Amino acid sequence: MPFSTWVLVGAVIVAAVAAVTDLRYRRVPNWLTVPALVAGVTLNLAAGGREGLITAGAGALAGGAIMLPLVLIGWVGAGDMKLVTALGALGGWRLAAGSLGAGTLVGGVFVVCFLAWRLRARAWHRLWGAVLLAGAVSGRQAIRSLGPELQTPVPFAVCIGLGVYVMLAGGWAGWW
Repeated sequence: MPFSTWVLVGAVIVAAVAAVTDLRYRRVPNWLTVPALVAGVTLNLAAGGREGLITAGAGALAGGAIMLPLVLIGWVGAGDMKLVTALGALGGWRLAAGSLGAGTLVGGVFVVCFLAWRLRARAWHRLWGAVLLAGAVSGRQAIRSLGPELQTPVPFAVCIGLGVYVMLAGGWAGWW
């Protein structure tokens, strides 16, 4: 197996472990993300020299830069940011941005299904009010407006993990 395939297999493993821990404990642990970040930089440096280091650095920087504003406004946790940063170090900026984009689409479907299940055809007016409010204010205020029964956090690492699978399956299938 070529080196790049091993790195992508590592990204899949990191994403899978992060998804499981986020589902189970509602957090993405540092013992997973920090070694994945170091491994991504080290492996890319060893395989590609200066160009590999640039790839890993650009990927980590892109992942962190995309996620930092979302962490600051309270829409995602810092563990999610560290996960996307580590995935960027492993697979470059395309994997970081693509996984986050595909994961956000998957997450949107997941949230709609979750809310439909939680609401069971009641309180839709509060949901749409919160959607409108989310466009104008921070994520925390929009979430508070939903009421206590809908304030369960969504394990976003699951969505990011599914985004990794979508990106890699799409790349292998020739979608991009």
